[in-house]
Amino acid sequence: WRVPHFEKMLYDNAQLMSVFAMASSRFGREDFLNTARNIANYLIREESVYENNQFAGFASAEDADDPGGEGNFYAWTTTQLENALGKAQGDEIANLWNITGDNANTHGVYTYRIPHPRGSQDYISLTTEEKMQQRKVWESIYSILLKERNTRPKPFRDSKVLTDWNALTLMGFSVLYAHWPDQSLKNMVDALAQLIIQRFNGDTLHRLPGKRGHLTDYGHSALALFTGWEVTGNQEYLNTSAAITRLALDKFTSSEGKLYTSEKNSGVFMQYEEKYDHAHPAGAHTLLLAWVRLNALDQLPEYKLLIDQIVKRKITQAANFPILIPMFLCVLEELQNGPLTLTVPADNVHFSKLLKWAASDVRLIPKPDTKYYQFCEKDRCLIPASSLPELEDILKFSWH
Repeated sequence: WRVPHFEKMLYDNAQLMSVFAMASSRFGREDFLNTARNIANYLIREESVYENNQFAGFASAEDADDPGGEGNFYAWTTTQLENALGKAQGDEIANLWNITGDNANTHGVYTYRIPHPRGSQDYISLTTEEKMQQRKVWESIYSILLKERNTRPKPFRDSKVLTDWNALTLMGFSVLYAHWPDQSLKNMVDALAQLIIQRFNGDTLHRLPGKRGHLTDYGHSALALFTGWEVTGNQEYLNTSAAITRLALDKFTSSEGKLYTSEKNSGVFMQYEEKYDHAHPAGAHTLLLAWVRLNALDQLPEYKLLIDQIVKRKITQAANFPILIPMFLCVLEELQNGPLTLTVPADNVHFSKLLKWAASDVRLIPKPDTKYYQFCEKDRCLIPASSLPELEDILKFSWH
């Protein structure tokens, strides 16, 4: 699209934050990490909701509706770029971002153009390394453009703080924190984790205050709190993840191994079984993945027969459309192969230094009752190390 729909959904930005952070390590792309950080900054700056001057979570969406007309806040004309950056740099950026003209489109609604660097021939011809260098230049001008943009009337906002979407955002901040261990990100991990914990009373997880949760609220929250525990070592997050998983399996599962989107005894006329992932993962799939990871820690073993029943049913459903179940494929992969884990002392003062392993697809297992570090893959383990230097020495002579 040359001029897209300008709605910004929380679940999209949460998942993109995770993807860009992981891709930055996988492909050695600093610009991908910067993109993840920019998403985090956007959410904190534009989507934070406050109640009584206290952070209360993130809004569900920024609306497409805009006081100046859809696209007015985010898009730029060539004249606006020149006014903000000067003619020389403004013209250069307009060319690289393929922004042309100030006229409305044929519908007479959109008077602005969004940056679209892939449409510029000058940008397309650059090598990957040259593109990365070019994006560093762009990063240096973002603060100028942001300051100018903030003088415009802002789009309206859907300020509902939904548990499941904020759980996805907790996962996003946790993954980004593993790749870029900045204290401000850890603060956000803790704030979102506490939001979920406060909405869980042991018998019900609320979607909104006073509103009972759906399966997505339970599944996303269980997986998000587990992820938050991995990067912080906070035992409360692990315990609450296990409690939410246990409650969800009790409340949402039928005798036939179906995971319903609403509670079995909720009184709804028809129960719906969510089979596929969509704009965000199916709650059944995030719940299954949470159980798999908890079970690797010898938690909730009493549900193994039930999980086997659910997984067998899901495999039958998914056989014809595997592309529609990416999160469930993650469940199958971990069930079959298990994760590479690194057991670490939960109270270690150097815990943030261990996050590089979490950023390399290693599952951190913070344990309060151990003083050692140990790598394991299923039932194969390296000898334990008593310090980080000793751990590095062991790795020099062992598998990675």
